[in-house]
Formats: sequence, structure tokens, C-alpha cells
Amino acid sequence: MNDQAIIAQSRRTQRAQERAQIKAQREDRAFAKRCLKPVIYFLQSGVAGPIKIGYATNLSSRISGIQTGSHRTIHLLGSADGGKEVERAQENIDV
Repeated sequence: MNDQAIIAQSRRTQRAQERAQIKAQREDRAFAKRCLKPVIYFLQSGVAGPIKIGYATNLSSRISGIQTGSHRTIHLLGSADGGKEVERAQENIDV
């Protein structure tokens, strides 16, 4: 094989690897979307602060976002399966 043939084969191999990597990334994103279920959460700011009830499909990301905007430590009191409808029902409960 001459140098040009070796270079061409190397490029074909590299493109095939790149296509395989892109396909794997797409499959990973699709899998992640299927795995994210909506949950309702109960967070508290500090030890005796107010309790926030909300819903999210990525709870870890949601808590990180809320913590970024708060000078107090955010505590997860609990979570349960459910989405917006369940969250609204929880907010309307008198304690």
C-alpha cells in the first residue's frame, strides 16, 4: 500500500469512529430522556426555613439551581413520583 492509500484508509477509519461516537451520544441522550420521570419534591431552606413544594424531571439539577440562589443550605425533605398535577394538589393541602 502506498502512502496515499494509507492516509485514505486512516481517514475512513476516523470518520467511521466519529459516526459511531455520534450515534452512541444520541442513544445516550434518548435513554436519559426516557429515564427522567417527573417527581414532586419538598425542600427546606435552612433548619427552620420555609418549605418549597415543586416538581422536576431532574431533581439533582433542580436542587443545584435552587441552592445557587440561596445563602442557606437547601435540604431535601422528601420526594415522590408525580408531576405538576400532584404538586398542585400537595400545595393546596392545609397543614
